[in-house]
Amino acid sequence: MSAVFKENKRDRGEVAVVTGGAVRLGRAICIALSEAGFRVAIHHNSSARQAEELAQALASAGADARVFQKDLLMPDACGELLEEILSTWGRLDFFVNNAALFYPDDAEPERLAAMRRLNEQVPKRFGAAARDRLLETRGCLVNIADVLALTATTKHKIYAASKKELLDWTIRFAEETAPQGIRVNAVAPGLILPSAKDARAVAALVDKVPMKRLGSPADVASAVAFLSTADYVTGQILFVDGGRHLSPAGREVPV
Repeated sequence: MSAVFKENKRDRGEVAVVTGGAVRLGRAICIALSEAGFRVAIHHNSSARQAEELAQALASAGADARVFQKDLLMPDACGELLEEILSTWGRLDFFVNNAALFYPDDAEPERLAAMRRLNEQVPKRFGAAARDRLLETRGCLVNIADVLALTATTKHKIYAASKKELLDWTIRFAEETAPQGIRVNAVAPGLILPSAKDARAVAALVDKVPMKRLGSPADVASAVAFLSTADYVTGQILFVDGGRHLSPAGREVPV
Protein backbone atom coordinates (compact mmCIF):
# COMPACT_ATOMS: atom_id res chain seq x y z
CA MET A 1 0.00 0.00 0.00
CA SER A 2 1.51 3.28 -1.07
CA ALA A 3 2.53 6.08 1.26
CA VAL A 4 0.40 8.45 -0.83
CA PHE A 5 -2.71 6.38 -0.21
CA LYS A 6 -2.02 6.27 3.52
CA GLU A 7 -1.51 10.01 3.71
CA ASN A 8 -4.67 10.74 1.74
CA LYS A 9 -6.63 8.46 4.05
CA ARG A 10 -5.31 10.26 7.12
CA ASP A 11 -6.13 13.63 5.53
CA ARG A 12 -9.74 12.56 5.26
CA GLY A 13 -9.73 11.47 8.90
CA GLU A 14 -11.65 8.26 8.29
CA VAL A 15 -12.61 6.30 11.41
CA ALA A 16 -12.69 2.52 11.78
CA VAL A 17 -14.14 0.57 14.70
CA VAL A 18 -13.04 -2.97 15.53
CA THR A 19 -14.98 -4.82 18.20
CA GLY A 20 -12.86 -7.29 20.13
CA GLY A 21 -9.89 -5.41 18.75
CA ALA A 22 -7.32 -5.97 21.50
CA VAL A 23 -6.24 -9.55 20.81
CA ARG A 24 -5.98 -12.26 18.20
CA LEU A 25 -7.70 -11.46 14.89
CA GLY A 26 -8.98 -8.12 16.16
CA ARG A 27 -5.49 -6.96 17.00
CA ALA A 28 -4.23 -7.81 13.50
CA ILE A 29 -7.19 -5.99 11.95
CA CYS A 30 -6.53 -2.87 14.03
CA ILE A 31 -2.91 -2.86 12.92
CA ALA A 32 -3.81 -3.28 9.25
CA LEU A 33 -6.41 -0.51 9.33
CA SER A 34 -4.10 1.88 11.13
CA GLU A 35 -1.44 1.18 8.49
CA ALA A 36 -4.06 2.04 5.87
CA GLY A 37 -4.44 5.43 7.53
CA PHE A 38 -7.64 4.98 9.52
CA ARG A 39 -8.18 6.39 12.97
CA VAL A 40 -8.90 3.20 14.90
CA ALA A 41 -11.29 2.60 17.79
CA ILE A 42 -10.04 -0.47 19.65
CA HIS A 43 -12.97 -1.99 21.49
CA HIS A 44 -12.51 -4.55 24.25
CA ASN A 45 -14.51 -6.06 27.07
CA SER A 46 -11.91 -7.39 29.53
CA SER A 47 -8.57 -7.09 27.69
CA ALA A 48 -7.67 -3.65 29.02
CA ARG A 49 -3.91 -4.21 29.21
CA GLN A 50 -3.66 -5.60 25.69
CA ALA A 51 -5.85 -2.81 24.30
CA GLU A 52 -3.76 -0.08 25.90
CA GLU A 53 -0.52 -1.67 24.76
CA LEU A 54 -1.84 -1.89 21.21
CA ALA A 55 -3.02 1.73 21.24
CA GLN A 56 0.39 2.87 22.49
CA ALA A 57 2.19 0.84 19.83
CA LEU A 58 0.00 2.28 17.08
CA ALA A 59 0.47 5.81 18.43
CA SER A 60 4.23 5.30 18.41
CA ALA A 61 3.92 4.46 14.71
CA GLY A 62 2.05 7.70 14.06
CA ALA A 63 -1.53 6.38 14.11
CA ASP A 64 -4.52 7.79 15.97
CA ALA A 65 -5.88 4.90 18.04
CA ARG A 66 -8.14 5.03 21.10
CA VAL A 67 -9.43 2.38 23.50
CA PHE A 68 -13.12 1.87 24.28
CA GLN A 69 -14.45 -0.64 26.82
CA LYS A 70 -17.94 -2.15 26.70
CA ASP A 71 -19.57 -5.45 27.58
CA LEU A 72 -21.49 -5.90 24.34
CA LEU A 73 -23.97 -8.28 25.97
CA MET A 74 -25.38 -5.42 28.02
CA PRO A 75 -28.60 -4.01 26.52
CA ASP A 76 -27.39 -0.46 25.80
CA ALA A 77 -23.74 -1.23 25.08
CA CYS A 78 -23.87 -0.95 21.27
CA GLY A 79 -25.45 2.50 21.25
CA GLU A 80 -23.23 3.72 24.06
CA LEU A 81 -20.07 2.58 22.29
CA LEU A 82 -21.03 4.37 19.09
CA GLU A 83 -21.88 7.54 21.01
CA GLU A 84 -18.46 7.55 22.67
CA ILE A 85 -16.68 7.04 19.37
CA LEU A 86 -18.70 9.76 17.66
CA SER A 87 -18.03 12.17 20.51
CA THR A 88 -14.32 11.47 20.03
CA TRP A 89 -14.03 11.78 16.25
CA GLY A 90 -17.45 12.89 15.00
CA ARG A 91 -17.75 10.35 12.20
CA LEU A 92 -17.84 6.66 11.34
CA ASP A 93 -16.56 5.17 8.10
CA PHE A 94 -15.79 1.50 8.67
CA PHE A 95 -17.22 -0.90 11.23
CA VAL A 96 -15.81 -4.39 11.85
CA ASN A 97 -17.96 -6.82 13.86
CA ASN A 98 -15.18 -9.03 15.15
CA ALA A 99 -16.09 -9.73 18.79
CA ALA A 100 -17.31 -13.31 19.22
CA LEU A 101 -17.45 -16.29 21.55
CA PHE A 102 -16.50 -19.88 20.71
CA TYR A 103 -17.79 -22.75 22.86
CA PRO A 104 -18.40 -26.44 22.14
CA ASP A 105 -21.92 -27.80 22.11
CA ASP A 106 -21.51 -29.39 25.55
CA ALA A 107 -20.74 -26.07 27.28
CA GLU A 108 -23.04 -24.70 29.97
CA PRO A 109 -26.37 -23.42 28.61
CA GLU A 110 -25.60 -19.91 29.87
CA ARG A 111 -22.40 -19.80 27.85
CA LEU A 112 -24.10 -21.09 24.73
CA ALA A 113 -26.86 -18.49 25.06
CA ALA A 114 -24.27 -15.72 25.49
CA MET A 115 -22.39 -17.00 22.44
CA ARG A 116 -25.47 -16.85 20.26
CA ARG A 117 -26.31 -13.34 21.45
CA LEU A 118 -22.81 -12.02 20.79
CA ASN A 119 -22.30 -13.82 17.49
CA GLU A 120 -25.77 -13.22 16.05
CA GLN A 121 -27.61 -10.38 17.76
CA VAL A 122 -24.86 -7.89 18.60
CA PRO A 123 -23.75 -7.41 14.95
CA LYS A 124 -27.38 -6.71 14.02
CA ARG A 125 -27.65 -4.12 16.79
CA PHE A 126 -24.51 -2.41 15.55
CA GLY A 127 -25.83 -2.49 12.01
CA ALA A 128 -29.01 -0.73 13.07
CA ALA A 129 -27.18 1.74 15.31
CA ALA A 130 -24.46 2.59 12.78
CA ARG A 131 -26.60 2.72 9.66
CA ASP A 132 -27.28 6.46 9.62
CA ARG A 133 -23.65 7.33 10.29
CA LEU A 134 -22.40 5.00 7.58
CA LEU A 135 -24.94 6.57 5.25
CA GLU A 136 -23.35 9.98 5.86
CA THR A 137 -19.90 8.72 4.86
CA ARG A 138 -20.98 6.03 2.34
CA GLY A 139 -19.16 3.69 4.64
CA CYS A 140 -18.75 -0.03 5.02
CA LEU A 141 -19.52 -2.75 7.55
CA VAL A 142 -17.64 -6.06 7.68
CA ASN A 143 -18.68 -9.08 9.74
CA ILE A 144 -16.06 -11.61 10.79
CA ALA A 145 -17.71 -14.98 10.26
CA ASP A 146 -16.15 -18.46 10.02
CA VAL A 147 -15.84 -21.12 7.34
CA LEU A 148 -17.45 -23.50 9.87
CA ALA A 149 -20.72 -21.75 9.04
CA LEU A 150 -20.74 -23.80 5.83
CA THR A 151 -19.05 -26.96 7.09
CA ALA A 152 -20.65 -29.44 9.47
CA THR A 153 -18.75 -30.02 12.71
CA THR A 154 -19.05 -32.72 15.31
CA LYS A 155 -18.49 -30.55 18.38
CA HIS A 156 -19.41 -26.96 17.47
CA LYS A 157 -22.74 -27.12 15.67
CA ILE A 158 -24.29 -24.33 17.77
CA TYR A 159 -21.33 -22.06 17.10
CA ALA A 160 -21.48 -22.91 13.39
CA ALA A 161 -25.19 -22.07 13.33
CA SER A 162 -24.52 -18.68 14.92
CA LYS A 163 -21.98 -17.86 12.23
CA LYS A 164 -24.31 -19.12 9.50
CA GLU A 165 -26.94 -16.69 10.76
CA LEU A 166 -24.32 -13.94 10.63
CA LEU A 167 -23.57 -14.76 6.99
CA ASP A 168 -27.27 -14.82 6.12
CA TRP A 169 -27.80 -11.45 7.81
CA THR A 170 -24.80 -10.01 5.97
CA ILE A 171 -26.54 -10.69 2.66
CA ARG A 172 -29.90 -9.38 3.87
CA PHE A 173 -28.39 -6.18 5.27
CA ALA A 174 -26.33 -5.65 2.12
CA GLU A 175 -29.51 -5.84 0.05
CA GLU A 176 -31.23 -3.31 2.31
CA THR A 177 -28.41 -0.78 2.38
CA ALA A 178 -26.91 -0.97 -1.11
CA PRO A 179 -29.36 1.65 -2.50
CA GLN A 180 -28.06 4.10 0.12
CA GLY A 181 -24.44 3.46 -0.82
CA ILE A 182 -23.53 1.46 2.30
CA ARG A 183 -21.43 -1.63 1.67
CA VAL A 184 -21.86 -4.76 3.82
CA ASN A 185 -19.56 -7.76 3.47
CA ALA A 186 -18.16 -10.63 5.52
CA VAL A 187 -14.79 -12.28 5.92
CA ALA A 188 -14.89 -15.98 6.80
CA PRO A 189 -11.57 -17.22 8.20
CA GLY A 190 -10.56 -20.84 8.21
CA LEU A 191 -7.81 -22.52 10.19
CA ILE A 192 -6.06 -19.40 11.49
CA LEU A 193 -5.61 -19.80 15.24
CA PRO A 194 -6.12 -23.47 16.16
CA SER A 195 -6.62 -24.20 19.83
CA ALA A 196 -3.79 -25.83 21.74
CA LYS A 197 -3.54 -29.39 20.44
CA ASP A 198 -0.81 -31.93 19.95
CA ALA A 199 1.09 -31.86 16.69
CA ARG A 200 -0.83 -34.85 15.31
CA ALA A 201 -4.20 -33.18 15.89
CA VAL A 202 -3.07 -29.95 14.23
CA ALA A 203 -1.68 -31.92 11.29
CA ALA A 204 -5.04 -33.68 10.89
CA LEU A 205 -6.80 -30.30 10.72
CA VAL A 206 -4.30 -28.91 8.23
CA ASP A 207 -4.81 -32.00 6.07
CA LYS A 208 -8.44 -30.91 5.55
CA VAL A 209 -7.27 -27.58 4.08
CA PRO A 210 -6.76 -27.78 0.30
CA MET A 211 -3.71 -25.51 0.51
CA LYS A 212 -2.27 -27.79 3.23
CA ARG A 213 -1.20 -25.05 5.61
CA LEU A 214 -2.39 -22.78 8.37
CA GLY A 215 -3.34 -19.18 7.74
CA SER A 216 -2.35 -16.20 9.87
CA PRO A 217 -4.20 -13.28 11.49
CA ALA A 218 -2.43 -11.04 8.97
CA ASP A 219 -4.18 -12.92 6.15
CA VAL A 220 -7.57 -12.07 7.64
CA ALA A 221 -6.55 -8.48 8.35
CA SER A 222 -5.44 -8.00 4.74
CA ALA A 223 -8.85 -9.15 3.53
CA VAL A 224 -10.61 -6.72 5.85
CA ALA A 225 -8.36 -3.87 4.74
CA PHE A 226 -9.14 -4.70 1.10
CA LEU A 227 -12.87 -4.48 1.76
CA SER A 228 -12.39 -1.08 3.38
CA THR A 229 -11.40 0.30 -0.02
CA ALA A 230 -13.43 -1.91 -2.38
CA ASP A 231 -16.02 0.74 -3.20
CA TYR A 232 -18.01 -1.40 -5.65
CA VAL A 233 -18.16 -4.57 -3.55
CA THR A 234 -21.12 -5.42 -1.32
CA GLY A 235 -22.94 -8.56 -0.24
CA GLN A 236 -19.81 -10.69 -0.56
CA ILE A 237 -18.41 -13.46 1.64
CA LEU A 238 -14.63 -13.44 1.35
CA PHE A 239 -13.26 -16.79 2.50
CA VAL A 240 -9.76 -16.67 3.96
CA ASP A 241 -9.43 -20.39 4.53
CA GLY A 242 -6.97 -21.94 2.11
CA GLY A 243 -9.89 -23.37 0.17
CA ARG A 244 -11.55 -25.19 3.06
CA HIS A 245 -15.00 -23.94 2.02
CA LEU A 246 -14.60 -26.03 -1.13
CA SER A 247 -15.12 -29.21 0.92
CA PRO A 248 -18.39 -31.02 0.19
CA ALA A 249 -21.38 -29.65 2.11
CA GLY A 250 -22.20 -31.69 5.18
CA ARG A 251 -18.73 -33.14 5.65
CA GLU A 252 -18.07 -33.74 9.34
CA VAL A 253 -15.04 -31.92 10.69
CA PRO A 254 -13.98 -32.86 14.26
CA VAL A 255 -13.05 -29.42 15.56
